[in-house]
Amino acid sequence: MKASHPNLIPCIVLSFLSTLSLSLHFLSEQFWGWSYFITTPLKVSLLLLLILSYRRWVNLSGRRRPRPLMSKSFEIPLRGMAFGALGSGLLIFFYSSIGQYIDFSVILQELQTESKIDLVNFIFIACYIALFNSFLEEYFFRGFLLASFKDLGYATFGIHLSAILFAIYHVGIFLRWFEWPIIVLSVFGLYLGGLIFTRINSPSGHILNSWIAHIMLNIAIILIAADAFQWISLGF
Repeated sequence: MKASHPNLIPCIVLSFLSTLSLSLHFLSEQFWGWSYFITTPLKVSLLLLLILSYRRWVNLSGRRRPRPLMSKSFEIPLRGMAFGALGSGLLIFFYSSIGQYIDFSVILQELQTESKIDLVNFIFIACYIALFNSFLEEYFFRGFLLASFKDLGYATFGIHLSAILFAIYHVGIFLRWFEWPIIVLSVFGLYLGGLIFTRINSPSGHILNSWIAHIMLNIAIILIAADAFQWISLGF
């Protein structure tokens, strides 16, 4: 008799491994007190280890290897540019509206003392976050995870799980910075953003649109941070 859910075990394994990897990243951000220059290589290593381990298991089990949402063809990422511009505008609007109620001096002190970030290395970190880190996150959350769950026949589950993990992944970064109302709002926004990223990718079949949008949003966040720390002025 043929099993009704033949790929349930791989789905559970992938869900567990991805959750475990991001939980370790969360712990490194919140409790281990490591600098940004340690937690970042750790994060990259965990995600790459998960991808390579799962692919190795897929090969050994004789299953078809999932193909991430990449494409050799090129198109102008209009959806990504449009959502990136809209999202960046909303971020700057919220910052100009409620930024005065946030104590950014506490955030700056934590970044300087624990993460070892200052004005000099901030420039290099900003470039890394805007370009490489955004690609890594899109490749993992909207590429590898979604393609894997889709290949297993659990596309809808994969869409929502990747969005949830995307939100939780970012909580580890700012959990100690804000009050709970802002944290809850941010988590919901990140989950919704993950769903939208998936949506703007789906017509084209690759992650270029979400990557462009992610770059634009990261640049907006970097500018907001630099203004909040009084390194530049956005005129608010």
